[in-house]
Amino acid sequence: MLNVLTKKCDTQANWADKTAQYLVYVSVVLVPLIFMPNINSVFSFPKLYVFRIITLLIIFFWGFRGLLYGNIKIKWHPFLWFLIAYACISLINTVFTINFFTSFFGDYGYFMGLLTVLNLLFWAYIVMCEISTPEKIKTLLNLSVAAAFLVAVYGIFQHQNWIVNVFSWSQNPADRVFSTIGHSNHTAAYLAMNVMILLGMVRNARFGWKKILLWLVMMTIIATILLTASRGGIFALFVGFVCWIVYGFSKKHFIKEIAKYLKIILAVVGILFLGAIVFREQIMNSEIVKRTSETIDFVSKGNIPDRVSWWYSSLEMIKDNPVLGHGLSTFRDAYNKYRRTDYKLPDDLQDGITPEAAHMEYLNIMATQGLLGFAIYAAMIAAVFVYAGKFMQNEKDACKRVVLFSLVAACVVFLTQVLFSFTVIATGFLFFTFIGLIFSGNVLPSFKLTGALRVTGALAAILMLGCGLFYSVTTLAAEFHYKQAQVLALKRDYIAAVESYKKAVHMVPYNYEYMQEYADFIFNLGIMMPESAQGDYLYDAINLYDKALLINSNFPSAHANKALAASRLADLNKGSPREFENYKNIALEEMETAVQTGKNNPLYLYKYGKMLLFFDDKAAAAEQFEKVLKLRNPYKDTNELLTQIL
Repeated sequence: MLNVLTKKCDTQANWADKTAQYLVYVSVVLVPLIFMPNINSVFSFPKLYVFRIITLLIIFFWGFRGLLYGNIKIKWHPFLWFLIAYACISLINTVFTINFFTSFFGDYGYFMGLLTVLNLLFWAYIVMCEISTPEKIKTLLNLSVAAAFLVAVYGIFQHQNWIVNVFSWSQNPADRVFSTIGHSNHTAAYLAMNVMILLGMVRNARFGWKKILLWLVMMTIIATILLTASRGGIFALFVGFVCWIVYGFSKKHFIKEIAKYLKIILAVVGILFLGAIVFREQIMNSEIVKRTSETIDFVSKGNIPDRVSWWYSSLEMIKDNPVLGHGLSTFRDAYNKYRRTDYKLPDDLQDGITPEAAHMEYLNIMATQGLLGFAIYAAMIAAVFVYAGKFMQNEKDACKRVVLFSLVAACVVFLTQVLFSFTVIATGFLFFTFIGLIFSGNVLPSFKLTGALRVTGALAAILMLGCGLFYSVTTLAAEFHYKQAQVLALKRDYIAAVESYKKAVHMVPYNYEYMQEYADFIFNLGIMMPESAQGDYLYDAINLYDKALLINSNFPSAHANKALAASRLADLNKGSPREFENYKNIALEEMETAVQTGKNNPLYLYKYGKMLLFFDDKAAAAEQFEKVLKLRNPYKDTNELLTQIL
């Protein structure tokens, strides 16, 4: 009887193991492919929550195995110290931050707060534990490449306008939305990482239909990378190829193998050369050439590209908080105080744009996590390369060496691309998956937890699953209502839109984005109403702006819009001197705060000047308009207004 029970437990434990393993397989397909057009954050949000739920389910099955069988997967490798160290510094950056909500949950749309960072770090450990044999590694990489191929094909269809108007986002890579990843730069990075894996597969495959198929898949993915018009992604792909060439020439038989394909290589180069001549006009009109020409023209006129200005701003952020930074994921929060006058885009578009990150991952880490955080991050990456180098020196199996180098080259692609960009869910998820695979063959066997420790661990895993699923479902529902509110507002169904906004902010009351947009909606709705009905709406809008500012006071737009609502209330209360003065003072104080928060931004100086003019303080208004022109001349109708005053 005891043997039967033991066998049953073994079977159930193996089932739990298999389920966790297959969830890892599912993740590399589902995370890059999923997006949801019926929510506001079409791409990042669904990927984040699929990733998070899969992680929680794996933790649950680990706990289930521990409760049932007494064997929780506690494995070890010295590299885990680096993951733990980076987790600790991220936690410290979240405690000592300029905004806790941003650091903990992540900036809206970017979502790289503490919860996500810990998820990514723990994911590397999950992969190390679950994908621990060459066969499992091969399966995972095959699935990753298959998903990349589907992303590439979808991108080609999108670019060729074969799926026009299917979804409510642009088909043009110049407008930055591409394929299922959501941004041309990140799509290119994700695909280029998988190209490195494909190179290893081609290298290990025998000549035949499989090798031909792998080449076709690779050419399809590379074609899509070119269509993204992502210069950073294409450069990262080039760096990855250079790594492969350097690696190849370090091997004895590489030159002989190249010689076998010399005729094919020369033929391909010849075809490409002739193609460049025949299709010269089409190439010159391609997105990447046009974008590069526009950038060169922009710089030749004495301008600085936007991301270069952001890099300079990040250096100033680092000077102010060199050790711990401003707080995890807070670049956007901190940026307004470090905005530079050389940040220029045509038609004053930059005035309403606050970058979510420095567009260079390393400067972004230094600005938000300080030099200490960057040092730990750099040490973690260095440990990956040191371990990989030692493995390749000692491993006698050539195929295993090629697989490992493919993973390293994919990491190199990621680390190169983020020289001009930043980590997002799709690329960060794949990066930490590959880090986990690099170490997966050398973790120590799991050991058993018994007694109270086993039960405690299992119950903690179950509790984590319950809380995590509740949080995920709630936030996903809030995002759905937020999107519905925007759609209903466009349809002018204002009553239903208000109800949807209320549901969104009720479910996630700490989300600054939801709260401010709800306030903006009520404010705009109020000024559309007859004068007799405006007061209640404007009063509600001010209360909502106050709630938004309690969540996050680092953005000048909320201060400025609250000021506009108060100035309108002051105008409505001209017959009551006390009320008029009260709202006037609120309006001027909030607009002055907006100016102080939005450094080097002429938009808020301009609004402040117009408000002073509205309250008939011409001298003060002229002073603000002169400040506007010092920042940017001409700017809107500032010169005309100044002429009228003087």
